[in-house]
Amino acid sequence: MIENISFIVIARNESFAVDKCLSSISSMDLSNCEVICVDSDSTDDTLEIMKKYVGRIQNLRIIQCSGFLNAAVARNAGLPYATKDYIFFVDGDVELYPDFIHEALDRIESGKADAVTGKLIEIQYSPDYKKEVRRLVRRAHMKKEKKCLMAGGILLASHKIVDKIGEWDSSFVRSQDLDYTLRISRYGTFLQLPQFLGVHHTQEYHDRQWEHYRKGYPLLYGRLLRKTLNCPRLALGVLRRNRGLASFILMGVVSVSCLAAIATSL
Repeated sequence: MIENISFIVIARNESFAVDKCLSSISSMDLSNCEVICVDSDSTDDTLEIMKKYVGRIQNLRIIQCSGFLNAAVARNAGLPYATKDYIFFVDGDVELYPDFIHEALDRIESGKADAVTGKLIEIQYSPDYKKEVRRLVRRAHMKKEKKCLMAGGILLASHKIVDKIGEWDSSFVRSQDLDYTLRISRYGTFLQLPQFLGVHHTQEYHDRQWEHYRKGYPLLYGRLLRKTLNCPRLALGVLRRNRGLASFILMGVVSVSCLAAIATSL
């Protein structure tokens, strides 16, 4: 039996996947749990799919958001309604595995961790979701249980650590999850399990590295680095996560040193 968890499920235009997400939760043996669904102004049937589970899942609440929206805004909208001892932040396109929840709860209840994440299988579909394009096993290299500094936004955490670190930073256009999990690592223990937490159902995407640079996403790592400069262990973690940023900073340091040497020799 899974007890005392507030599931915060966020979704925007995820009618296909959110059905799988909520179906996986409804099939679990839950006791004293609640499910907080946050719809971010969807234009498809996402909201109707959420309403379908009213009555099928006990203590299900639906919240609608509008205006400035991103994943952090949606998660923050659900936080005031979370009343249980543990909070599971769930993207609406993820089908959850109950075995992971049992293992994660065991680590938190035993004091080994304040928050826990795991591995994720990803299935990519055609734009109409009628055809499976590819299946990926992410973080398959994770062979053992270990502490980590930052990870994605799907995680189970104690309410105590959530209260301690505060809300998600909605000013991040991207990488809000990295910022949030870095803050968990600053004040507590963040643990990765070599176990699949679920399946990510999504459309095929074609992110190219140059697109990331064009949109300025590497600058977000610079911002993460500035936020962690007073904690070397976290700052080094940011650099390891983005070797391109580390190389850029190293080249800058070398260039400044060379210019200084030239200036003093004149």
